Amino acid sequence: MGTNRVNTNGYFIAATGDVRKHEQDRMTEVGELIGARTGFFDLVYGEIDGKIFLIWVDDTGLLDGRPINPLASMIAGRPLFGDVFVTGDEDEIGWVQDLDYDAFDEWFADRLLMALTSDE
Repeated sequence: MGTNRVNTNGYFIAATGDVRKHEQDRMTEVGELIGARTGFFDLVYGEIDGKIFLIWVDDTGLLDGRPINPLASMIAGRPLFGDVFVTGDEDEIGWVQDLDYDAFDEWFADRLLMALTSDE
């Protein structure tokens, strides 16, 4: 995987609910951003209208007892633990692409509205 691209834009989503745009200088150091104890991370793939995005998660978040990340879990459709970083997909040679903020924001707002207005 070609994760040594410099300056990738995405969203940092903390388990506390803090969401902010973030420019990651080196994708090889994303483990530090998300607080990965081992420095290692896993990728969870998501899709918005045929566009793939990547959720960078702490490799040992659940084992280390990190809190569930409700927003990231909603995005991924499965439980995720600790802080995460969301980017665009990799291109054909493996370089991580910037997140399409407009498409992601619209999709996220729709999902959040559905969750907040659900009768369940």
